[in-house]
Amino acid sequence: MAKVWYPKWLENRLKGAGPDLSAVTVKCVFLDLSLYTYNGAADEFLDDVPALARVGVPQTIGSKTFTLGVFDGDNLAFPAIAAGNALGAYLVFVDTGTESTSNLMIYSEEAGVNLPFTPNDLPETLTWSGSGIAAL
Repeated sequence: MAKVWYPKWLENRLKGAGPDLSAVTVKCVFLDLSLYTYNGAADEFLDDVPALARVGVPQTIGSKTFTLGVFDGDNLAFPAIAAGNALGAYLVFVDTGTESTSNLMIYSEEAGVNLPFTPNDLPETLTWSGSGIAAL
């Protein structure tokens, strides 16, 4: 699996529900795939992803753009990530400040953006591919 939108996110958008992404905080965090398995049919909120599977301090995506169905934003600089298991994916979510209402948006194992990698107590940069963060 390369990159997918969470089905619940898309379903809510098709129903006209959900926030204006230009007006909310959207964040990204790395995932330890030994502790999380993507389950698009069931996962909807951040609390559906085990806290231990989320690695590093979630970073806010700045300068968000939405052009011709493509969602894009600034590349992300994560502070030092503690040494541990290889990280094979990232998660993009709307941060409401409460895990049980923070909607999951995008799950990606996209190899073109520095994945997978093994953290080694150093900062890590997540560089989006040339096609942006995700396209509809």
